[in-house]
Order: sequence, then C-alpha cells, then structure tokens
Amino acid sequence: MASSSSSPPTAIRRRRPLSPGSSFHGHHERVIAHFDLDAFYVGCERELNPSFLVGFPVAVMQYNPHARVVRQTSSDQVEERLVVHPGLNKIIDTEKNGSLIAVSYEARAAGVKRNDRGFDAVKKCPELCLVQVPVRHGKADLTMYRDASQRVLNELVSSIKRAAGSAGVSEESIAKIRVEKASIDE
Repeated sequence: MASSSSSPPTAIRRRRPLSPGSSFHGHHERVIAHFDLDAFYVGCERELNPSFLVGFPVAVMQYNPHARVVRQTSSDQVEERLVVHPGLNKIIDTEKNGSLIAVSYEARAAGVKRNDRGFDAVKKCPELCLVQVPVRHGKADLTMYRDASQRVLNELVSSIKRAAGSAGVSEESIAKIRVEKASIDE
C-alpha cells in the first residue's frame, strides 16, 4: 500500500546534524561505528617490546595446539614468546609452528599473509620476527590484547565526547554517550 506522505520512510530519512546547544530530546539516537584496527596484535607486541620489534617485519603467531608440550607463557615473558628474530639467531622450533593471526605492513609487503604457518612466513620473509601469543592453561591468553583494546575504546569515547562538546552538544547529551558493545577483531 502506497503511503500518502511525501516524505521518505523513517529508515532512510536523512537526519539533520546537531546544531549548537541541541540535545537528543529523549530520542534514542544510535550510531553504529566500525573501526578496523589493522595489525592490532602486532601494535600491542611492539608497544610491549619496542627494542626487539620496531623497525622489523613482525607477525603474531597462535600457539601450536598439536605440539607435544604447550608451555605456559605470560605477556611479560617477551623473549620467551619471541619465536623467531634474525638479530638474535632464534630459529623456529617445529613445536611452535603455529599459524599467523596478525601481520605487520612490512611483512605483508614481503608476501606474508595471515594464516600462513610460521615456517612458510619465514621462508617468504627471512628478516621476520615471530611472536607467539601468551598461553595459559593450554590455550591462548588474549588478556593483554583485550586490555589494550579497552584503552583504545576508552580513548575513542573520550575523543567523541570532546568533539561533541566542541560542537556545542549539551552536557546532558554528552553524558549519555557510551559504547554498548565493542570488540577488537584482528
């Protein structure tokens, strides 16, 4: 049945931008945003260990669940988790030949791809540094990456609130800005 109204349906109607001093007036305005933080795990590892990883192609590798022994490691055991590094003459152990879950831009330029196995990645890029994710209770421990993602999301919300304040949005409306659901997917 055709609508007698000349305006488009609500779902596709353009919203007017907020003007200075305006508020949401009780409306449940919602913005959905997707931020792709490419090579996020690599960035976390570089932040934790800049002296070994900055300036090198880097990949983060999942532990090998088929290894005979899966050693527990924590995020602060950086050298233990550094599986391959050309400057340290560390060579990949067959027990640690997991697949890559994050690849830096430098490594991508050399042909390394996400899901490559560690051995294959090092063949493509001999100067590659491979870092294994921390392992706890026989599984990947992603706590350090989750903590880092929370810091990023907190900064993002703070930036949005500052921008809204600069645009003249009311304090009441700014107080309602929140992240309902967030995750960082590498």
